[in-house]
Amino acid sequence: MKDTWENFYKSRGRFYLLPHPNFDKVVAKLKTYRLNKVLDLGCGSGRHSIELAKQSFRVTGIDFAKEAIRLARQWAKSEKLKVTLITANIHKKISLKDNSFDAAIAVDAIHYSNSEALGKSLDEMKRVTRPGGLVFVTIPTTAGNPLVSHLIFTKDEILNMMKERFKILDSFTDKRKFLCVFGIVQKT
Repeated sequence: MKDTWENFYKSRGRFYLLPHPNFDKVVAKLKTYRLNKVLDLGCGSGRHSIELAKQSFRVTGIDFAKEAIRLARQWAKSEKLKVTLITANIHKKISLKDNSFDAAIAVDAIHYSNSEALGKSLDEMKRVTRPGGLVFVTIPTTAGNPLVSHLIFTKDEILNMMKERFKILDSFTDKRKFLCVFGIVQKT
């Protein structure tokens, strides 16, 4: 999968330049809960990391494609924004401290491998987000026209995976038939 993404970004360059169409809801929730330090898991070439940094959030973006991180760094530099960008496997334990973020997002990012990898990514989101922190994920519920093959889940499957780890705040389906879910990390 890593090679697929390296080749994807090498051939296409900076891709997905605009944030998710409902990203304003993410920003509004972050502001409502007064959350500042955000992890962007599977950040790609930086569309959400850059948008959050423009709005004064402290952002760390992670992707396992070195080319995506290189492109995101270029973009942040051209916008004169401070964004921490790390190359790491988003389906394994990430070298970040427990409870080190106020929020973690994974937009169109964690559903490309297998169910086990998806679960590990959700576990990492929970581990690195402090209790009371916010998570936001988007996961497909129907086969669209993906640029890279990915898994498809039912709404119930996604909500059950999320409920095992988070208190669900809200969920809705976007125009691409991805289930978008907000959750809160609870104290354990």
